[in-house]
Amino acid sequence: MKKIFLFIAILLIFNSCEEVIDLDLPTEAPRLVIDSALTRIFDMNDVTTPTDSLFVQLSLTRSFFSETDVPVSDAAVRISALNSGQFVDLEHTNNGSYSINGNLQIDPTESYKLEVTYQGEVYEATEQLQTSTPIIDVQQIKNPGGFDEEDFIIDVTFQDKPNKINYLVFDFGGGDIFSIDDEFIEEGVEFTFQNNFDKDASRDKVVKLIGADQRFAIYVDDISTITDGGGGPFGVTPFKVRGNIVNTTNPDNFALGYFRVNEIYQKSFSLEDSPEFFD
Repeated sequence: MKKIFLFIAILLIFNSCEEVIDLDLPTEAPRLVIDSALTRIFDMNDVTTPTDSLFVQLSLTRSFFSETDVPVSDAAVRISALNSGQFVDLEHTNNGSYSINGNLQIDPTESYKLEVTYQGEVYEATEQLQTSTPIIDVQQIKNPGGFDEEDFIIDVTFQDKPNKINYLVFDFGGGDIFSIDDEFIEEGVEFTFQNNFDKDASRDKVVKLIGADQRFAIYVDDISTITDGGGGPFGVTPFKVRGNIVNTTNPDNFALGYFRVNEIYQKSFSLEDSPEFFD
């Protein structure tokens, strides 16, 4: 009986200490998020036939506690080639995605402008094709053991482009993305970059080597740091990491996101569970 009274007394103490706390979080009007990529992709299985594509995704920032995306379907979207004066208007397909009808072919000498008109305001960004370099080889190597002794270790080898500082972005999928530059790489030599995957990773992988300039490389690293690899660098985040898109109508109402024009070399590979790769 004493134990019952003691238990009831403890419950009464905890209940008397309960207090509802209302969090007064700062809020602001939703901002436009523009994720757009004009890409030329070379698959290392067939480097003679690149694939050119255009991707535009529009959404609005959401509240801190919301998990629901807010797609934008009523914007006017245009891609222009500034040297030739040609342009194409994109059509909304679904869930904030915009695409073009017909084929697309990137001119490496062109400057491309993205123009998005939304609620009477115009957002713009202009970029040129950022070239990449072919992937020479992807090899899984023996795990040296230690703290991550069950991880998969791979080497990615590519050829450095001589005569300038090059910025490249590695994309291994699943938000595993980061940039490097060749400031400390000997000009024009082969260079091997190492990456690891944990034991629960999917076995079939694709590595992409994306051409970049310094601004895009910094943007990738900033977003990756904030999201800690979750959702990749182009997902919607509640943080204001500025990209290259400018609101020409109302500069204070800037958009989040990035418009990029990239050459990409990609190569498929598979992770092997063979004992020869582990201690």
